[in-house]
Amino acid sequence: MIRCATRVLGLLQWLVLSGPCIGSTEEPPPSVAELKKLLRSKEEKVRDQALLELASIAKEESEQPRREVAEAAALALEDSSLVIRERAARFLGKDFHPEVAVVQLCKALDQAREDMARMGRGALRPPRQGDEPGTGGDQTSDNEQKLKVAAAIIESLGNLPDDRSVAALVETLRSIPPRSPPVVSLPLCRSLTELLALDGVEVVVQYLGSVESSGQSRGGRGPGGEDRDRARPIHDLLGKLAAKRKIEDVPQWGEQAGARWRRWLDQHGRSLPAKLGRVKIPKEGS
Repeated sequence: MIRCATRVLGLLQWLVLSGPCIGSTEEPPPSVAELKKLLRSKEEKVRDQALLELASIAKEESEQPRREVAEAAALALEDSSLVIRERAARFLGKDFHPEVAVVQLCKALDQAREDMARMGRGALRPPRQGDEPGTGGDQTSDNEQKLKVAAAIIESLGNLPDDRSVAALVETLRSIPPRSPPVVSLPLCRSLTELLALDGVEVVVQYLGSVESSGQSRGGRGPGGEDRDRARPIHDLLGKLAAKRKIEDVPQWGEQAGARWRRWLDQHGRSLPAKLGRVKIPKEGS
């Protein structure tokens, strides 16, 4: 018991105090099992450093990733700290075992969708003078961080070509209104256009049309003001997709861009893959 407690104290010192001079401590680097335990620490700094160490291990083993390393890092997707959740989501999009990453990120995106659904109108307004703690500005800050977590998950899934990634992203884009914050809507459109799957591109084109319609329904002739600002980047993402696939006859930006992209997709959709299959899994490490 005493030896176990001594080892835990040594690991905490190794993680918290060693910083960039890791090799200067007498304690050996912690194992993956030990890092999993540290991810349950009450100290946020300890959990954060444990996650960073897992990311370092994953980078070193990227040619032969181990499932246990990714499974340990995925625990941080449920951390009480939204900052740690965001960091974990970004890490899992590269170097870690891709099969584990897809499964855990899709699960995390389910939770992110629930969080976004609970956000009411005006939840993202900036803090105002006189806001009481826990209301207004405080809640806004919390919601903004939740959106950053969602964006990190979305961007990482965009790095993992898999039908499950596409399905999760499509469901999310369909679930958000056309005037959703660009911090979420643009990563969704970007990830889906980069994955290239036909189902995903179709939903992006539909979303572009919805953004345009949102501007028209408020009295504008075509997307104007904020709505035009929201629509143009989506149009540009679709243009990059067309260039990547070397497809000509790209619609020009302007009114009814969504309808023109719909016609373009009807004509050229066959050049996009209907399915991606499962993410390619490198040879697993021992």
